[in-house]
Amino acid sequence: MRLGALYGRDDLVRTVARSLAAPGSLVTITGLPGSGRTSLALGATRHLGQEDRFTVIEGRQASRPGALAAALHACGHAQDLFVDDVDHADGATSEIHDLHRVHPTLRLLLTSSKPLGLPGEVVVRLPPLPLPDLDADPAILVLHPAVRLFLDVSGRTGTAVEVEDSTITAVARVCHQLGGLPLAIRLVAARTATYSPATLATLLARAPSRMLRARAGTTDEHDLVQAVAWSVSLLTPAERDLLRDLAVFQGPVGVEVVDTVCERPELIDELSALVDVHLVDPRHDGLRSRFTIPPLVREHLAAAAGGGPSREVRDRHRRWALELATQGVQLESAGQLMTARQVVSPHEPDLMAALGDALAARDVVAATTLALALVPLCFSRGTTPEVCTLADDVLALVGEDGPGAAAPRPRPPGDRLVLSAWAELLRAETAGSLTQVESTVPFLDLLREEARQVDDRTLLRVTYVAVQVARSLVRRSIPEQWAEEGRELATRLHDPARLVRLETWTGMLAHQRGDVEEAEAWAWTALRRARGLDDPSLALAPAGLLHGLPRPPRRGDPGSDRDETLPTPAQLVNLARESGDLRALDWLEPTAAYADLGRGDLASACDHSAATLRRVRVSGARARAGAPVLCLFLVALQRGDVMWAGRLHGILGRYLDVLRPALPPAAAAAYDRAVLAYRASSAGHHDAASDVVWGAQLSWDAGIDATLGYAAQARASLPTARPGASSRPSPTRTAPEINGSRHGAGGGTALTPTATPPHRALVALTGRERDVMRLLVAGGTNREISRDLGITPKTVMHHTSSIYRKLGVRGRAEAVAWFLRLEPVPDDEGHPRLQLVEGGSGGH
Repeated sequence: MRLGALYGRDDLVRTVARSLAAPGSLVTITGLPGSGRTSLALGATRHLGQEDRFTVIEGRQASRPGALAAALHACGHAQDLFVDDVDHADGATSEIHDLHRVHPTLRLLLTSSKPLGLPGEVVVRLPPLPLPDLDADPAILVLHPAVRLFLDVSGRTGTAVEVEDSTITAVARVCHQLGGLPLAIRLVAARTATYSPATLATLLARAPSRMLRARAGTTDEHDLVQAVAWSVSLLTPAERDLLRDLAVFQGPVGVEVVDTVCERPELIDELSALVDVHLVDPRHDGLRSRFTIPPLVREHLAAAAGGGPSREVRDRHRRWALELATQGVQLESAGQLMTARQVVSPHEPDLMAALGDALAARDVVAATTLALALVPLCFSRGTTPEVCTLADDVLALVGEDGPGAAAPRPRPPGDRLVLSAWAELLRAETAGSLTQVESTVPFLDLLREEARQVDDRTLLRVTYVAVQVARSLVRRSIPEQWAEEGRELATRLHDPARLVRLETWTGMLAHQRGDVEEAEAWAWTALRRARGLDDPSLALAPAGLLHGLPRPPRRGDPGSDRDETLPTPAQLVNLARESGDLRALDWLEPTAAYADLGRGDLASACDHSAATLRRVRVSGARARAGAPVLCLFLVALQRGDVMWAGRLHGILGRYLDVLRPALPPAAAAAYDRAVLAYRASSAGHHDAASDVVWGAQLSWDAGIDATLGYAAQARASLPTARPGASSRPSPTRTAPEINGSRHGAGGGTALTPTATPPHRALVALTGRERDVMRLLVAGGTNREISRDLGITPKTVMHHTSSIYRKLGVRGRAEAVAWFLRLEPVPDDEGHPRLQLVEGGSGGH
């Protein structure tokens, strides 16, 4: 009997071992087939150091009448017994009860699909492994128990999976599709000799049952598909009918929802029976319990003849989902944004399924309501092509006037206008050119005029959505007018949540046109108002804006006498994660990245930038990639990675018309300085031009992947900052210098160069010293410099010593940093001239 890997099971191993320690103990480990019951039992005996004391009986080999009694009798006077799969043995409950009564000191360890219900029995429920968070950093995912199990099995096939970001994410997706069931993960991971993890994820979506059958020649104990079918076959007809009806739910639901949709009088007992045999998973959250069907069981029900929910149940499910969506839309319309999200978010999978049914049935009212409930939630996590398609499909149905468009009641015109505004915003978020972004403005303005004819509430809802397109525009005068009218409407309609957002966006727009004082005033106004509301996520945007201004934020609102402190960028990032507002996270995380960069913590800057880019890669919101790619461009400059600086410069340049509008003026100027610094550092580098071309020729997805590859490469060579390290900037910084807590509105950055002290005069470097300096900046070693200049290494050392003495620095790193802080002056050929300034030793 093979002991499988016990990833993530340490606590359960100790629990079983403790329960089994006393003489006469009776412990039953229950779980869905494939959950690893046998491995857990053997792990517990090993933990006790007594695995040799337990006599093992295979319950599957005792299925004939009397077989278990004979096996127990053959064990003689054994002190400890382990009966695996005891529920497969004939007469198991009575035989075990009699044995334990006759031998009260005998320790019994059992595995079963459900408890035996014997006196003194201790039940240990074994759930599947926890599901990996598909939005998590691959560096975190690779440590997840389910992912580690997959990689372990894959490594034993002779074709280990490469530990790369995209591959690890695909592995996590596979583990998620399999519901974290260990045996299912083992069966699928064993196929990596033939299929990549991404291909396995696709095959699982198409034909999961084919992937979960034991293959000929393997040592897996049983076929998962057959095992689940056997468990279902043992149910009573009433329990089987309830299980079939529960399959209508796509996500966890409470017992009151099950009662409403399934309408079963004996629900409590039947549901308990299904939980006992692990065909339904309970999830307890505080005082509430929610229930869901494991993916493997759901697949079995879908494949079985007549295994799906009845028509009546499906109809009740759609009505329930529509009522839930209606409640969410009404709350959102009234300005209760957080409450609306709390209503909709827990049931998102079911609302998505209901929306699919509504589209298929051409039910305009239901489709519009469901889409309006879902789109804001999806947008807060990051725009994806699927969300754009969803909105377009519903709008296409809304536009139909033929008899196929079922409309049991007149659809509110306001809902159509709001959904149309969301669709335009989604288009702007995923646009590939500035022209596409700007094309949304006239249509949004037209939607606002139509909304004006409906009522003020509709106009506010449409305006609230429309203003958000401003971050991707070059000309922002029209959105500024929208924001002004939106603030007036929100004030008149007593909608404080929208008012906070509109005040913040007004501040961002002021920042974009260079009015820092106005931006700061609006940010403090919005932050003060947000702190008086129940939604903590409302404070994210104004606090982030204050950190993004090109000067340190004051300790309080300039219009008040109060002394208020701001959360740090890192604290804002954590709050955004906790609130689930990934859209805010996409510009708050670059805030933290630039703060890290400013204090010399390049490792954390890489981590934050890479995390943002991974979300952008999923969502396709190109404008959000500007800040993290620019940050990594600056990391490359600071590290002297001339090749990658050129490549990232090329990636940025190709999409600059989309990315630049998202940067405030100071950030755009910082980018221009960074380009000049790159040209200075790459002067004489014969591959510099080809590096830029290499980056510019990449597709959008390939560019993001390449940037993530550099982030991982740079991160691997950097030490992690010590906890509690000083947040003061490092004394040796490279230009363009980063002002620690600066970040621009909407994901941009505000970088400021270190000014050259006015008392310094030009340093007189010889022509040869200037040549050596350029090659030092390019990262050349003494041997490479001697080869390029045709001089001996000893002569190079003489020149570098002279350069260090004239600059007043202690070595190569400080010399390169000192040089890159300068504003390069172009020479006659358009290349930056080496313009150095002198001063006293130190103080640079």
